[in-house]
Amino acid sequence: MKYPQLIILSFLILPLSCSAGDQSESDAQTARNVIAHYFTTKANVSHTHHPFFVTGDFNGDGITDIAILFQPAKTVTTSRQVQTSTPWAFPGSVQSDAYQISLVIINGNKGGWLSPDTKAYALLDKSGSLQTPSFQLAVKRKSDKEYTHLQAMLPVKHTGDLIVLPTEAGIDTIIFWDRTKYNLHVPVETP
Repeated sequence: MKYPQLIILSFLILPLSCSAGDQSESDAQTARNVIAHYFTTKANVSHTHHPFFVTGDFNGDGITDIAILFQPAKTVTTSRQVQTSTPWAFPGSVQSDAYQISLVIINGNKGGWLSPDTKAYALLDKSGSLQTPSFQLAVKRKSDKEYTHLQAMLPVKHTGDLIVLPTEAGIDTIIFWDRTKYNLHVPVETP
């Protein structure tokens, strides 16, 4: 046999590539389950964005959180577990009558993302800010070069990972934890 190492290597790599795909689908299914759990089955994950979810330690407590782009139902009910805010409803913004693609951040805890002690923070949007063609959900971690620069722009000291949201104008906005809730920071445009 001419290339026995190549054949053996192929058999070793094949299972790894399959399990990586299975893990990705499993993670996507977990994100779908989280949305259905907190927002009923009438809410859906965003099918127009890739990725539609990211993970990181967004509140700086050392436990992995998940941020998911989703299409809310017509009404979103707050509860002990679900808090809502509308960070894109600022003076001068154009708002529609219905929720557009929005963002929810689930703070992880030792019981998991579906635990009764878990908090979900829905950042609801009626402006369509998260539906622009250039939009892509990104995370900046403390180990990233840009982290220190982005963190310095925030109005409060932040210890967790940052969620970065690009805009059509090419200005990255930042979602950050202020120790009680998630906020949107829009940097001042410089000419």
